[in-house]
Amino acid sequence: MSGGSHNYLADRVRELLEHGAPAIAIAELQRMAARIRELAPGSSAAREYAAAAAALEQAVRRLEALHDVARAVEWHDSNDWGPEDVAAAIAEYDTRIPTPRTIVMRDFMRALDVAAANVATFDVDARRAELEHVDVQLHSESERHRLEPADTAALADYFRARLAHYLGRGRDHESAA
Repeated sequence: MSGGSHNYLADRVRELLEHGAPAIAIAELQRMAARIRELAPGSSAAREYAAAAAALEQAVRRLEALHDVARAVEWHDSNDWGPEDVAAAIAEYDTRIPTPRTIVMRDFMRALDVAAANVATFDVDARRAELEHVDVQLHSESERHRLEPADTAALADYFRARLAHYLGRGRDHESAA
């Protein structure tokens, strides 16, 4: 039998996930959070239970996604597979799973799209003030998330393009009327 150098971790984790133990734990944590919210609205304990359930849910998704990587490493370390097999498993994983940076960028883009739609409805003076606010917020949040300057610039360009889109759409509606 192949593998074994890591005690068949990939297969043991998959088996555990398939038997539903994490799903049961997640559901129990969510039920406890809901009950605490009923008994003590606004309780930090309820938020912590909900956060624990969310973290466990995220961990389960990560472990499921990492299965093929763990198997490749284990089989490599057991001299059954070569380094190219590990590299291929990691490359496949990287194409399927968004990185923390891509998640942050996607979330920023969603928020900027909403902001652009809102700003487009303002009169000229209010729009100018709101544009300054969005710019300050964008740079502040970019620093908080440690985005590269190029990412921040790309997000600013995205916001300007979405704003132009929404402003242009407004002019199209006005000219059609």
